[in-house]
Amino acid sequence: MSRHRKSILIVVLLVFVLGGYKLFFGSGPEEMLPTPLFSELCDFDEEDLAAQQAAYQSRASGDQVSAGEVVEIHLTVDRPESLEEVGALFDYEQMEFTVEAEHVRSAYRIEHSGFVDAYDDESVLIKFRLRAQRTGAWTYQILGRGGVSVKNGRFVVVADEQTAVGQLSVDKRFSDKLTVGEDSFQEPFHWVGGKWIAASNYAPCAIDQNNFAKYRHLPLTDQELTKYMDLLVEKNHNGFLLKIAQFPLQSDGYSWDLLWINRAEWIVREAFARGLYVQINLLDTWSRDFRYKVLNNTDGDAQVMNAWQPTNEDLPRIKNYLRTLVARFAAFPNIMWELGNEMEHRPNCGDCFAFYADEYYLPWIRSHDPYNHLVGLSETVWLKTNVDVGFLHQTRERNFIVMPNDTRPMVMNEPVFSDDTPPLWQDEVIRNPENRLAFRRTFWRNFATGTTGSFEATWLNIGEPPNEAVLAVMDDHSRLAEFVKSLPVNINARERFDSGLADKPGYQHYGTQWDGFEIYYLLKDGNTAHSKTWSVEPAKPEKYQYYAVIEPDKDMVPEWRDMPAGKAFELDTAGMDLIVILSEGKRW
Repeated sequence: MSRHRKSILIVVLLVFVLGGYKLFFGSGPEEMLPTPLFSELCDFDEEDLAAQQAAYQSRASGDQVSAGEVVEIHLTVDRPESLEEVGALFDYEQMEFTVEAEHVRSAYRIEHSGFVDAYDDESVLIKFRLRAQRTGAWTYQILGRGGVSVKNGRFVVVADEQTAVGQLSVDKRFSDKLTVGEDSFQEPFHWVGGKWIAASNYAPCAIDQNNFAKYRHLPLTDQELTKYMDLLVEKNHNGFLLKIAQFPLQSDGYSWDLLWINRAEWIVREAFARGLYVQINLLDTWSRDFRYKVLNNTDGDAQVMNAWQPTNEDLPRIKNYLRTLVARFAAFPNIMWELGNEMEHRPNCGDCFAFYADEYYLPWIRSHDPYNHLVGLSETVWLKTNVDVGFLHQTRERNFIVMPNDTRPMVMNEPVFSDDTPPLWQDEVIRNPENRLAFRRTFWRNFATGTTGSFEATWLNIGEPPNEAVLAVMDDHSRLAEFVKSLPVNINARERFDSGLADKPGYQHYGTQWDGFEIYYLLKDGNTAHSKTWSVEPAKPEKYQYYAVIEPDKDMVPEWRDMPAGKAFELDTAGMDLIVILSEGKRW
């Protein structure tokens, strides 16, 4: 069936089965085929457009670059007369440039694709990005199609006293945990994540179609975005997720709305400057509907490219799409890839996506990413693929005990259900102080059960200032981050350990242990207090000399007490969740 016939079928289904947009809004959004650029849709005069482009476009590096920064090389070439169609300029099969760089002292070599970032009738601007990994002199050459050398150059990487932002990787000793840094110095990494930023959030302007979208998907100002990033830093958070999801990609599947994708890149640069990490979403169940500019559609046939059951036209476009995004973002050390979001979600075929992910998408990404960034995937389909990290979306089990049986790192990058609350991803839920406990439990249970961290309300609307309830949740997450940093051990060595205590009426517990001490998160069963006291009975009380109790909504400073020899001890709980540490001898 052709793409246009499928689009007609989708419209019919929307109108007659779901009622479509007209059911909710009285009239439908205007279709845009072919999709216009934001430079045509926004109310920009020539001066405004130039200012927009200047604000978000990256600049070429000088001859000296600080270690850990991104090296950027620009090449302007004549536009080939044979490439009249704009899409052809972005097609690596028709216009390909690669940079090869060599570190002079060590002969270490690296190769990376370029990408088109500007064009007119006469010329095309190609950008290349490398990471300033090793100090000293580097030489490079740019190769065109057929390996023809078109430019040579050099740059020098100089040492910098500031600590460079390290890249995330899987811990070589503990394969279910993450580390950050270079091979010579790595430390454990635990996600203290914030929200997701939708592609429509960084659109250059609002258009009429936004009236048919969710309020949380409206365009955000530079100030709103940077203010949120500053808040993350202030609250000891370390990252967020940024969606691409085919939105800045034009309907031909090759060309890009450069004004749009450059603003996404600006967000990554701003995050990099603050030491924040970004999960970059590539494909999504909620990708762009090819008929519209800023609206999504969960049916793969209605998207610009169908990632679940790609046509003969789709597959090379997806390859080109992934290569372009890798070329644009891979040199940044503060990123990892999200191959797809909830790719087993109806109405699509999760097993089909798993096949194409392992057979095509992952090999393509890894072959073009010279820095080998980690690749994650949600929600459960990751278990059927060869991704590096599992992205969880909060188990439906109320007691949180059931976790995937897998040895790879996992991160709860979207909290959904917890403790009988509405879905935690919602803006109105995190803004309600009654739900603070459910968020806090999500953070602590993830730590205790061995995942590599959590995110918060993924669709928090930062177009509205955070209220006290939002800040309280962020403070709780921050306290966990401080606690993790304060531990005198490698947190990646922790193991889940539930057998050290026995559940009591009204309470559950989650435990983790290291050599020499154990940490338990005790939580009351439900949202009402059942007991004022809780009797703690260690399985082997004779092992321990000290214990400490911490209230998770207060400062994470243990107050150590002597363990009653061979006895249980009682805690005055007042019906609260508590953290209990049992230690054989170490105190901090």
